[in-house]
Amino acid sequence: MQSISSSSKPVPESPRSGFPYVLAGATLLGFALCVANSLGAELFCASSGCSVYKGYRLFGLSFYLWGAAGFLGLLLLGLLSWRQPRYGSWLGVAYLIALLVDGGFLLWQGFFWPCTSCLAVALLLGIGFLGSFPLFSFFPRPVFALFFLFWFGLGTPAALSAVRELALPPWMLLGSEDAPVKVFFSPTCQACIDLLGKINLSGEDCSSIGFCPVAKNGTDAEIISSLSGAGIQSLEELLMRLQTAEKNRPDVFLQLALARNKMALARLGAASLPQVVGSDLFLQGEANGGFDPSLLLYESGVDTRCSVIEEDPCPSL
Repeated sequence: MQSISSSSKPVPESPRSGFPYVLAGATLLGFALCVANSLGAELFCASSGCSVYKGYRLFGLSFYLWGAAGFLGLLLLGLLSWRQPRYGSWLGVAYLIALLVDGGFLLWQGFFWPCTSCLAVALLLGIGFLGSFPLFSFFPRPVFALFFLFWFGLGTPAALSAVRELALPPWMLLGSEDAPVKVFFSPTCQACIDLLGKINLSGEDCSSIGFCPVAKNGTDAEIISSLSGAGIQSLEELLMRLQTAEKNRPDVFLQLALARNKMALARLGAASLPQVVGSDLFLQGEANGGFDPSLLLYESGVDTRCSVIEEDPCPSL
């Protein structure tokens, strides 16, 4: 009798049971988000870093295009690993590289500008990683779990920074929260009053400037409380009311708003008033013809700014 060897032909690999819907969905959404933003859609762009990083390029290609290529590669490797399990190790290595690169970018955002769109991309990358766990092979899963926790830790400061920027923006007594330039001032700081007066006398358009009051002490808070309900419409009116303002006890909502303004100064590393902050393009006057109020700060050549600390008096002029 002729014997038939069962090992004469390789047994084809059968696909794993259960389609990797989570992996496929996350990578497809990540690919679509990156492509859309590379074309200028600005999806999920709600923080300062979005406008900064959209101009970043590597070898002539925007970061969003690199992200789209990465998500597409992870999707194809994921489907290949599902059909042929021996490719699961390739998928694992690809995800480790993706998390390492993304972790470095998240760490950068923690130190500089947070980017909500980039965080959305990172979230989809993390979801895809978790959804691909059943496909990994030849790698101990605890290694992947530890690496994921490390990546998550790198992204936490960037996420907190974005939440702080979006949930705790400075409060404006006059002007829009979207104003590209913001002037922080105290009602009892003579250098602040002088700066507001110079801006008013400059004849420049102040519609792109937001004026944020800061309470150095209880007197400031009481003056700001009387001004907050006055419906001030112009810088000239603000200056007049500062001269005749009464003192009202601030309610808890105003105290929280004033705390947001101090936190905004703290994020800037500023400890003195007045402060002028805003878009570099606006301040340079290159984008829309805006003037730079900060040029008026040192017109006299003497720094007469006040400390934001209550106990420190303003310098005498």
